[in-house]
Amino acid sequence: MPDSRNSSSSTNRQQQFQRLVDEHYRSVWQYVATLMCGAAEAEDVTHQAFLLAFDRLVEGRTIDSPGLWLKGVVRNLVREWWRKNRRMPVELADQLSRLAEEADLAADERRSEQEAALAACLEKLPDHDRHMVQARYEDGLPITEIAERQQTSVQTARVRLFRIRERLKACVEFTFAREAIE
Repeated sequence: MPDSRNSSSSTNRQQQFQRLVDEHYRSVWQYVATLMCGAAEAEDVTHQAFLLAFDRLVEGRTIDSPGLWLKGVVRNLVREWWRKNRRMPVELADQLSRLAEEADLAADERRSEQEAALAACLEKLPDHDRHMVQARYEDGLPITEIAERQQTSVQTARVRLFRIRERLKACVEFTFAREAIE
């Protein structure tokens, strides 16, 4: 009789990996394609990075900041690819990696600032609107289910979410504009 804990653990790892791919594949592929100047092998390097992530999850090891972790893996894989293909001197490959790392840090810092501003703006929303945003974007519920819970039409729920997103966008932009003035 199979151990249900192993089956559950395996399913959980598969779900983790699927979520990782869903959330990061496009940005990782774009990052690889940029570092490799659009080389055809960019897809292969992207797959290698995700295979390494899969192996890590199978081993039961966590990936705390998947976006950062994947970018670090990609930098190493791309550096190795450049060296193997002798298309770029080693020093230039290392310099490119350092520049990419610095750009990543700046982008991550900006993303952290945006996330903090968004969190503050979410707190300003009425509970009803905040629950709607949470249901859609954190819980991943389909709009039909949200409309059903809200006892409204799907179209009305879509319009409400659109308006909430517009208010959040304006709030975040206002936060950054105010910080720029200060």
